[in-house]
Amino acid sequence: MTQPVKVEDPIRSAMVELIKGDAKDTALERTLASITGSAVELIDGVDFADVLVMHGGEARSVAATAALIVELDAAQLSLAQGPCLEAAARGAMIRCTDMRDEHRWPAFAAVAAAAGVRGTLSYQLIPHHNQLGALNLFGREPRTVDRESEAMGALLATMATVAMMTAVSMEQFKTALAGRDLIGQAKGILMNHYTIDADRAFGMLRELSQTGNIPLRTIAQRIIDTF
Repeated sequence: MTQPVKVEDPIRSAMVELIKGDAKDTALERTLASITGSAVELIDGVDFADVLVMHGGEARSVAATAALIVELDAAQLSLAQGPCLEAAARGAMIRCTDMRDEHRWPAFAAVAAAAGVRGTLSYQLIPHHNQLGALNLFGREPRTVDRESEAMGALLATMATVAMMTAVSMEQFKTALAGRDLIGQAKGILMNHYTIDADRAFGMLRELSQTGNIPLRTIAQRIIDTF
């Protein structure tokens, strides 16, 4: 039976791309930057925002609205504690009204308070195996977040997740088109070499794929490389 070409999980692909920095200055990172910028603009009491992505033991602050937030995320990773990490790994939404009175992450709370950050609100983006992420909102002043602000943050977090998956889906579409092109080239080679029609050429490709339990695209590439 023909095995389908393996397509990477969209969420995993997006995470790896962002962590490695390959998404920098692309539509995906620009979209995330628009989302974090909107959080600062639209949600009362939010002075900074970013997206923290984590995968396979690596992590990166993406689309941060200020360098301070990149530093605070680095502190969380170094200390292995903090609201962004907790949201990404454990909870859909993690609030902190005032870091000066925070006991869940004492070491990080001290760092954040010293940096002038009091309140935080973090939303889990990707509850999917070991691919994790969070949209993180930070405020200079302590405050209790109202329901309207929470709902707006949740909407932006959903948009961030959709943006990541959509960006990779577009890349997968391009990959699928490239695969069809490979198969077309391989068919042409077989048609010319064996003086057969298109249906017979495709039948040969399919038979090779089924016999060897090898993806059709891989068979096509091997024929192109061979001839």
